[in-house]
Amino acid sequence: MPTEAFSDLADPDSTFTSVGGELLVVELNGSIAAMGGFRPMAQMPERAEILRVRVHPAKRRLGLGAAIMTRLESDAARRGFRQAWLDTATN
Repeated sequence: MPTEAFSDLADPDSTFTSVGGELLVVELNGSIAAMGGFRPMAQMPERAEILRVRVHPAKRRLGLGAAIMTRLESDAARRGFRQAWLDTATN
């Protein structure tokens, strides 16, 4: 997909980290294997919006998705978020 479709990934600092969230990337053997991030929700700043959770199809069933989610949830709680919001897609 073009960068315009994922503008938050084109500048993760302004989209995630500088607003109080984070973006995690798991690299295996020099390639991105998984990723995920969170940021405060605009209308509900006590809620972390979890975004861009992805695991490369060839790296599924290794526990990477669970590890990303566990880390995102614990880091968000440590930063004071009381709730998390995650939308899912079938693709």
